[in-house]
Amino acid sequence: MAKVSFSHQVEHLVNLDLIQPDENRKIAQNENLVTFTGRFREALSSEAAERFRYLELLENRHELTAEKERLEKELAVLQKNIADSARFFLEITGLPVPSRGFFVVSPLYDTPEKNFQIVILEKPKSETVSLKELKDRFQHLKSAGSFESAETLKSFANDLRVSIELFQSSKLGIGQDSLKELLRSQKEKLVRDGDLPLNGKIELYAGVLKALDEVVSELLQSGSNATLLPLRSVRSYLEDLQAYSELAVNLENSEALLNKARASVAQVSWFFNNKELSLKELESTDAESYKRWFLEAKKEWLDFNSNKALAFKAPDQERNTVLDKTFKSQ
Repeated sequence: MAKVSFSHQVEHLVNLDLIQPDENRKIAQNENLVTFTGRFREALSSEAAERFRYLELLENRHELTAEKERLEKELAVLQKNIADSARFFLEITGLPVPSRGFFVVSPLYDTPEKNFQIVILEKPKSETVSLKELKDRFQHLKSAGSFESAETLKSFANDLRVSIELFQSSKLGIGQDSLKELLRSQKEKLVRDGDLPLNGKIELYAGVLKALDEVVSELLQSGSNATLLPLRSVRSYLEDLQAYSELAVNLENSEALLNKARASVAQVSWFFNNKELSLKELESTDAESYKRWFLEAKKEWLDFNSNKALAFKAPDQERNTVLDKTFKSQ
């Protein structure tokens, strides 16, 4: 005997044309229960293959659409995070904003449906001492000989340390190990400057400022139509944009295949969770409900090889729409 034990399995057997319609029988046991019997086909029909192919492609479209929606949400979050990081970068460096704006991600990534470019149009208000201000101050103090004051030295060293910490902060989010190590080493040098003579401290501060300039230059290097590439958020954003682009192509191909498959099953009535649905109604069902239903259908499809040509009998099962409509009463 074939492995059919429950009435809900019959939905998939009928939908997928796996059983012989002229052998479908049911016997009422009481108002709600029936015993049903039938027999599997000896081989898969071309119609069965077309029906399963359609259901499979519909599930594939649901999966790709869900992934597209997930990526769009993730990209929106990253877009905001990158814009915040870019403003913070401009704030702590003191760099001017070009007349056309400071582009982090090029408009080349935009699509007809979505804008993925990231551009800062206005210089952010500074709430801290910028690197540019520190460099200007250093040159002024050095030329004026004002570093002779211990208080001035201490204040400048403290502001320099704060500047390094701002570059290290999660608000900027540098992910490149070489830059993180460079910043860490410069901060350690400042911690150990207490025993240095005046000239040694001035030389140290000049070296730290130079190292911070190197960090800024590395951050400003562009590639893949973007800048600030050493930031974790920018790298993640570009990876997601690549995945989104590939997904759009896959979704377009999937839609074309689904359109072709749809034509071959346009007249089929589908039994779905104890309801009889048209093709349009089936396609508009909730994706999660469809997924659970399709996985059950797929199991029946895969079990066909072990069930083909065999009879089945399921006693005392709840009657449902497909039994009422496609099984003859006895």
